[in-house]
Order: sequence, then C-alpha cells, then structure tokens
Amino acid sequence: MPQSVNSHATPTLFGALAVIGGSTALTPLISGTSWLLPIVEVVAVIWLVGVATRLVGTPSWAVELLQLVAFSMSVTGLQLHSGIGGFVPGSAAIDEATAAVRAAWVQIMTTLPPTPATAEISLFVTITIGALAWVCDQFIAGAKAPALVGLPLLGLYSVPAAISSEMLPWYAFALPAACFAAVLATSQPHFGRLNAKAALSLVVTSAVIAVSAIGASVALSDTAPSIGTEGRLPHMGQPGGHIGLSPWALLRGELSKSDPVDVARVAGLTTPTYLRTFALEKWEPGAGFGLGTVSADSRNIDGALPGTGDSENDSARDIESITITPQQYRDKFLPIYLDSTGINGIGSGWNFDSELGTIFRTDATTPAPYTVTADTAMATEAELRSDTAVGRQDLTEATDVPAEVSALAKRLTAGTTNSFDAVNALLNFFTDPANGFTYSLQTPLGNSGNALSDFLSSRSGYCEQYAAAMAIMVRTLGIPARVGIGFTQGAEQPDGSYQVTSNDAHAWVEVSFAKTGWVIFDPTPSVDGQGGLQGFSSDTASPSSTAPTTGTAAATPTTGASAPATALSTRKQSATATVTRTTTAAGSTHQGNTNWGRVALWIGLIALIGAALALATAAPSLLRRRRRQHRLAHATSGGPGSASAAWQEIVDTAVDHGIDVGVGDSIRTVANTIAQHAALSAHARMELRAVVTSVEKDWYGPELGLSDPPAESTQSTQAERNLAPSVHAVSTGLQHTYPLSWPHRWWPRSLRRKQ
Repeated sequence: MPQSVNSHATPTLFGALAVIGGSTALTPLISGTSWLLPIVEVVAVIWLVGVATRLVGTPSWAVELLQLVAFSMSVTGLQLHSGIGGFVPGSAAIDEATAAVRAAWVQIMTTLPPTPATAEISLFVTITIGALAWVCDQFIAGAKAPALVGLPLLGLYSVPAAISSEMLPWYAFALPAACFAAVLATSQPHFGRLNAKAALSLVVTSAVIAVSAIGASVALSDTAPSIGTEGRLPHMGQPGGHIGLSPWALLRGELSKSDPVDVARVAGLTTPTYLRTFALEKWEPGAGFGLGTVSADSRNIDGALPGTGDSENDSARDIESITITPQQYRDKFLPIYLDSTGINGIGSGWNFDSELGTIFRTDATTPAPYTVTADTAMATEAELRSDTAVGRQDLTEATDVPAEVSALAKRLTAGTTNSFDAVNALLNFFTDPANGFTYSLQTPLGNSGNALSDFLSSRSGYCEQYAAAMAIMVRTLGIPARVGIGFTQGAEQPDGSYQVTSNDAHAWVEVSFAKTGWVIFDPTPSVDGQGGLQGFSSDTASPSSTAPTTGTAAATPTTGASAPATALSTRKQSATATVTRTTTAAGSTHQGNTNWGRVALWIGLIALIGAALALATAAPSLLRRRRRQHRLAHATSGGPGSASAAWQEIVDTAVDHGIDVGVGDSIRTVANTIAQHAALSAHARMELRAVVTSVEKDWYGPELGLSDPPAESTQSTQAERNLAPSVHAVSTGLQHTYPLSWPHRWWPRSLRRKQ
C-alpha cells in the first residue's frame, strides 16, 4: 500500500518565519534594515526547495543537499560578484566570501553597536541566519524534533541581549514566539483533524512553551559575565550616547552617524593638529591593521611622559599647554597628541605605552578635564630629507600584499633618493585631485577578492581605507609605518577653542624617522574644499621630489611635489559629504556601469524568485495531473501493469477526496472502504470490482483460482483490457460525493503519500 508523504510545508514555514523574526533581534547591533532583505530571500529559498523536494518523495539526505546547494547559489547571486554565471559559487566566489567574512569578523570585534551595515556584515549575517534556517528545517522535517528549533532561536537572542545597550524590540520576541508555537502545534500528528477545542488547547500550550523558552534565554544572557568590550554587559553600566574610538570601534561607525556627538572641547591649541588615541601597528593579511600588544611601560602616569623629550631637534621645540575637556567620550584610551610630553589631572589608573605613544587603562571611563603639554613644532621637508626612516622590523611587515599593490608603490617612488620623498610621492598619489581619489562613506564594491586592490581600483572610500592603503604601501618599500587613530582638530569656536565631535573621527599614517620621530602623513583627499593636516612644514626653497608616478587607472598622477603643510581648516567628515568618481581614463562612467549592473542583477534575482514562487505554487497540481495522465495512459493500453496503474489512480483519487485509506489493508478492504464512504452507484461499484479483480489476477495469478470480472461489468473480460473507463467511473462517483475544494485541488492529498 502507498505510504503517506509529509512535505512538512506548514511547520517548516512557521520555522522559517520564526528565524526571520528572530533575526530582527539584531537590529540594535546593525545600522538600518537593508541587511534584512537578503536574509528573507535566502530563508525563503531554503524553505521552498525543502517543500518542493519533499513533495515528490525525495530522500531526506538529498533534500538537505539540494537545500544547501540552493542556499549557496542564492547567497552567491545576491551578495557576491565572482560567481560563475553570477549564481554558481566557484573558487573565486569562495575566496571572495572568505575574505568578506574575515573582514566582517574584524568589524564585529572592533565595533561598538550599532555597527554599519557594510556588504561584509550583510554577507556574514545572511550566511549565519541562513544556516540557522537550514538547521531549523532539518529539526522539523528531518529529525522530527520541532522543539529543538528553540535552540537556534536562543542563540539569536542571547547575543544581542548580551551586547546591546538598548532594549530589544518587542516584535523580536512576539514574532518568533508566535511562530515557534505554531511550529510545535502544526508538527503534531493529525493536527488538521483535531476539533477546534483540542487544536486551541495545543496552540495555547505551545505558545506558553515558546514564550517561556525565549524569556529564559534573555534572563540567562543578562547574567552572563565578562562579555562585551567593557568586560560586562553594556546595558548594565554604560550610559547611552557616549562614544569612544577604542580598537573595538571602527571609525566608519562614528562617521556615519547622522547626529554627531560632542566628544571634547580643546582650549589652548594655537597650532591645530590631530587629537590621537592610539596607533595600529599589527598587519593582519586579509584583515588589515590591528592594535597588537599594548604594554604599560609606566603605570599611574601623571606628569612628564617618559621618553618624549629626547629628540635631536630639542632646540626647535614649541611646547604648548592644552586643556582637554571630555564631553560624551568614554573609552579605555585617552586622547592626547602625537608629540605630547606631559599629562596632568587625569587621576589614577592610567598607564603609558611609550612605543605606541598611548595612554590607556583597563576599563572604559569618561575622564575629568586634563592638561596636555605637547611639542607642536613641525620638521621641514629639508630636515626630513636628510633624516632616515628607521623602526622595529615588525613595522615594515607587509606579508600577502597583492603583487600589483607592491608594484604600484615601486612605480610611484621610482627615482626617489630618500625615505621622505618616497613617502611623499605616495601621499601625493592619494591627495592629488588629478588621480581621481574621492572621499565617500558609501564604499563601492569590488570583485577582485581583495579589499586593498578593490579600493585602489575604485578610488573611493573613507579615511580608514586611505590610511591603511598608504601605510601598507609604505611598508612594501621597507619604510616603517603604522595607522594613527583619533580625531581631527575639530571646529574652531569664537573663543579660540576647538569643538571635537564624533564626525571628526579620523585615521592617518605615521612614519618613523630616526631624528624627528613619528611624522603624520594624511592621505585622505579633501572634502568640499577642506583638507587634512600633514606633520611637516613646506620648504619651497628645497627641491621637490621628481618621482615619476603611474596610476592604476584614470588620470596620470602628478610628480611628488610637496603637499601644503600649513594647518588647513577643519576637516568635517560628515556622513553626507559623499563624493563619487564618475569617470575613468577612457571617459567611461565606471560607477554608473556598476550601478546598472547591480540593478540588472536585482531585476534578474527578482524575476528568478518570482518564477520559483510561481513554479512552486503550480507544481503540486501539475505533478498530480501528470501522474494521473500517465496512469490512465497505462490503464488504457491494457498491457502488463495496467491494472496496477488503474488501481493506484483510484486509491490516490480516493485520498485526494478525503477518504482515509488504511495503510496495510488488503485490496478488497480498501475497495470496500472506498465504495462505502463514497456511496458509489451500482455501476461505479461494478467498475471498481472489475479493477480489483484485474489487479488480483495480475498480482497473484490464475493459480489461485481467481476468475474474470463478473459478466455484468461493462468492460471486456479479456486478459488485456482497457481499465481507464473504470477509473473514470469511480472518480466521477467520488467527485459527486466528496467534491474537491480549491486548496486540495492546488495541493492534492495524495502527493503527501510516499509511493
């Protein structure tokens, strides 16, 4: 006898909706909602493939494999650029995804929530949530253990509940709880046959279980120790609205805030320069620059900073006393200046790392107003040309840098005879407007699989990308360099002080010279006519570098003429100050073509998803119709197996019309059940008996003494006979007694039976 097929469409649908609803718990951690759409699309693909393959009786292992294939293809088509044909994940797509996930992990580990919804974060979250959706689908349909769906949901809640300083949105609880309850209820055997009271009781019980489980996950997460960047739950101690630029906070997260936060007020600064928190010295291939090791050379620092007064240019020092009043700044790193020589008024608990030039503590805090003494004198170009760039060996490490990037650095600095001119040539490559580099928070996507190569190709990005790109290019020349992190000088106020906000967050390059010490080189191009500062002064009497420069695209770069070193006006890094390069050397609209390509990709994906939905909608009824036509054709032929085909069609038709055919019953018992429940006419009963007799004769043979159908049958009694009219007669009787409703026409019950 045929066995029941269960596609698990309803419970797996609620499982998919529970995962999508649970993913909304991440909204306090990720800016915006653009990252949610790919999640919905990928989860829908996993569910549709699961339902469609189970409908046709596909083995469980094959269903799981096909879901994973569809999952990977949908992610490739939606969020990667190097798939074969745009959708098939090849080696290039795998490399691209690996690099993106690695970059996303770095962003997660270095960002205070909410993190910007970058392409890397979106890919990472889509893969993670999609994998959870696949696991939930297997719990429901494969393992037949729907209650286990609560485990991945607990994971979705515990992370944001532990990290976010905000309350999770109410719908992040309501939607998954309702859907989880529906999963538990609809997964019960014969749920559709329960009376209203029993079904309601089951739903209520499931809802209580779901709400209790989700509530317990949040309660447990709130008691978890040592989690988050502060060593405890942020929402248990950190006041809202405070910001910091610790290594766990990417600059872009601060730059993209629509409403800037006041960081500090600076008074007594006569020569504007950058307010610095720390430096990134460790190069991590595929991830970029990281903080590395921070050492407490001097503890509880207060007064002169060790090792800051031994420059060979002491006679040219210009010491200023600067008062810094923190406002909504909260961090483990204290904003000072690169050439600070002393600190007063910060209290206890602060340590000093002389190598990094960084003052830090073990816990984040908002310091009281303090005074910094700093040497604001700048070395001249001539002094730097006569100086030598030296530093620790690790400051020149540049492993796994793309060959084309190293070659570009060598071409740009060919002909230079000293370290300063070489670094300055690279600086001018980025800052010369003729080379097409622009400042933008909307970073164009690339397809090389390497973020550094993509940035140098698109020539559009924000300060962190410029600083990291130039620093690693400097290192490929054997010159020690690192990335400085902090703030620009801020906006000058009527009283002569400077107001620093979160939109002044900035990154730059620092190069180590033997006599001068660390010197700032800022490669980020100007925005709206406002540019950055350089850590050296112009010397127009000195011969400029004549390094020939060659770009990777667009216009030919200028020679290494010195960048202006005088203090420029405040560099306001507003999220709205976004400039897009529109032309290349060939005069083509590079960015426009990229956008049209993205539009075409989205249109194709929408069309594909629409076609898949249409096919999934029509597939059950089309499959049932095809199966019926095949059996009737076989029954009409009168050949071997025609009687079995006719009988199988009668049984499936009875199941379609709602008659519960017992599994394991004899053929005559099933025939009697159909005849009685359908109240078949005498003619239809004779036709049914004719089919039963023919099937028994085919199955068991004449040696059992089976006779031909009775003489009153309207069909021929020959061995080979056309049984299609008999099937039609029984089907007509079933339709008269049990008319099919449209849901059962669309999704016939017989398709839920294993053959």
